[in-house]
Amino acid sequence: MNQPSSNIPSAVYTNQTHVAVSSDDMNNHSYVPFVSYHQNSSNTSRNNFPPRSYPQQFYRPINYNSQPQYFPLAPNQRPPFNFAPVSTRFTSRTYQTTDVQNIQHRYQEQQWVPKNNFNQTNKTSVPQGQTQMKKVVIPSREFTPEHLYALHTSFDKILNDHCFSKTDLEQHLDIYHHLRDIIHTRQPDAQITLYGSLLFECCLKETSNIDIDIQFNKTLPYETLKELLDIVRTSDHCKEAYINTDHNPLCIDMSIINSNILVRLTSNNIRAIQLSQIIEIYTKFDKRLLSLLRLFRIPAKTCNLDRPDLGTLHPIVFHFMIIHFLQQLDPPVLPCLHECAFGIDKAPMMVNADEYPEFFQKCNDYASRWKSENATNIEMLFLQLLSYYVNKFNVTRLLISIQTRMPLLKNEKQMLNRKFFCIDAQITLYGSLLFECCLKETSDIDIDIQFNKTLPYETLKELLDIVRTSNHCKEAYINTDHDQLCIDMSIINSNILVRITSNNIRAIQLSQIIEIYTKFDKRLLSLLRLFRILAKTCNLDRPDLGTLHPIVFHFMIIHFLQQLDPPILPCLHEC
Repeated sequence: MNQPSSNIPSAVYTNQTHVAVSSDDMNNHSYVPFVSYHQNSSNTSRNNFPPRSYPQQFYRPINYNSQPQYFPLAPNQRPPFNFAPVSTRFTSRTYQTTDVQNIQHRYQEQQWVPKNNFNQTNKTSVPQGQTQMKKVVIPSREFTPEHLYALHTSFDKILNDHCFSKTDLEQHLDIYHHLRDIIHTRQPDAQITLYGSLLFECCLKETSNIDIDIQFNKTLPYETLKELLDIVRTSDHCKEAYINTDHNPLCIDMSIINSNILVRLTSNNIRAIQLSQIIEIYTKFDKRLLSLLRLFRIPAKTCNLDRPDLGTLHPIVFHFMIIHFLQQLDPPVLPCLHECAFGIDKAPMMVNADEYPEFFQKCNDYASRWKSENATNIEMLFLQLLSYYVNKFNVTRLLISIQTRMPLLKNEKQMLNRKFFCIDAQITLYGSLLFECCLKETSDIDIDIQFNKTLPYETLKELLDIVRTSNHCKEAYINTDHDQLCIDMSIINSNILVRITSNNIRAIQLSQIIEIYTKFDKRLLSLLRLFRILAKTCNLDRPDLGTLHPIVFHFMIIHFLQQLDPPILPCLHEC
C-alpha cells in the first residue's frame, strides 16, 4: 500500500481533546470515562447541578491526525492471561491439516488472506500442492500533502460542528453521575450502568441522549421502571418522564430541566450494554478508531442511514463496520479480541453472560500492550474505509464480524444465529416461541428476516437458496397460500417446522407487546397456555375454518386481567 510522499506539516495539529480516565474506574466493570478541562479552563455549574470534583487521572489525548502512541511489552514480560504475543498472533499456533484446508478454502473463495500466510511459519502443516493464497491490498492513489491537508481541515471542521466538545461530554457525564446519586439514595442496591454512545464518547450534537440501565435486585424490569418513574418524577432535575411502550425494550424517556438533553432509562438491557462495552474497549487499543467512529457516524446521521424505524441500519452497525475494517488491514490497526482471548480456532463463538466480566477485564489489561505496525493517518484510513466497502467487501456473500479476521460466508450456519457479533440481515424471532406459549401440537418457529434495501419477495428467494443448501433443512418452499408470503420448511431428523417471513412488521409488534406483558406478572403466561390448549383442542384457533386467529385469545386474557379491580396488568398505552 503506497504511503503519502510526505507528512502533513505538524504545525496544523494544534487542537486536542483530552479525555481523562481514572485508573480505579478502568478496573471497574461499570467503568465510565470522565472528561476534564485543561488547567486554564473554568468548571462552572450547569443545569442546577453543583460542580463535581474528579480524582487524580491520566490523560488519553485524542488528536485526530497525529501518529499513534504505542505501548510495547516490557523486556521478558508476557502478555496477560492467554493472549498470544502480538507479533505472532496469527502464526503462533500450529495448524492441523483440516484447519488449514478449511481456512484456506474460505480465503481462496474470496481471494483474501490475513497478515501472515499460514504456510510461512507452519510450512509443515500445509498440504503439498496447496495453491498460494492471493493477498488483497486496498488500492489507494498517491495523495499529495495538499490533498491530506485539505481533508484534515475538512474533518476538523466537521468534527467541531457535529461532535460533542469536552464541555458537552462533561455536562452529560455530570448529569449521569447526579442521576446515579439520586437513584442510589432511594435504592442503594441498584446496579446502574452507562451505555450507548456516551460511554465510548461518540456523541453527536443532534442526538444527545444519555442511555442508562438500572437493575434492582430480585425485581422484574417493568417493576423496576415503575419504581424509577416515581423516583425521577419527584426529582428537581427531570421533567416529562413517562414509560415509552413503543420502544423495544421498554424504557423511561425524560428530559433534563433547563436543557435539551434527553435521558433514556432501561432495565436489564444486557445486549446493548455488552455491545457498548466492547466498542469502548476497542477505542483503548488505538485512538484513531474514535476519530473514525465519529467521522463515519456523521454522514450516516445526515443521510438518515441510522434509522431502523425508517428501514435503515442501527447506529451501532456503523461502529462495527469500522472495527471490522481496521482488523482486516495488513498490518491490522486493531486485533480481534475474541481470537486473542479464546484462540483463533474457536472464533467466531458465543460468550456466555457469566464470561463477559472476565473477558472484558482481559481485554482491558491487553489494551496498553497492543502495538500496531500500521501507522496510516486518519485521512488515508477514512479513504481506505470507503474503498474497502465499495470495492473489496463482497456484500452478497460475506458477513461483517469483529470476532475473527477470517471471512464469514452468508451460506454458513451462523447466518441465522444472532449470538455472534455479525452484521447483515435483520433477524427477528416472533410468534408463540418469543413469549414461550408453545404447544407440542404446533411447534412452529416463526422468524422474520429483512435484507437491507431488498423487497420481501426478493429476500425470500435469496433465503430459499440459502436454506436449500443447508444440511439442516428439508422440504423448503415458498408458501403462496399463506396470508403473508413465507418460506415453510422442516428441520432434518425432527418434526419441527420453521416459517420464515420478510417484513412481517405487524406480527412482530403484536408478539413483542405480548412478550412485554408476560414480564409484568408470571400468572399471565400460565393463563395464556391454558386458554390456548382449550382453543386448540376445539379448533377455535383456525382462521382457515372460520374461527379466530390464535393471537386473539392472548389479547382476550390480557384485556381480562386489565379489567380486574385491582388490575393484574396495566394498560401500557395509558401509562
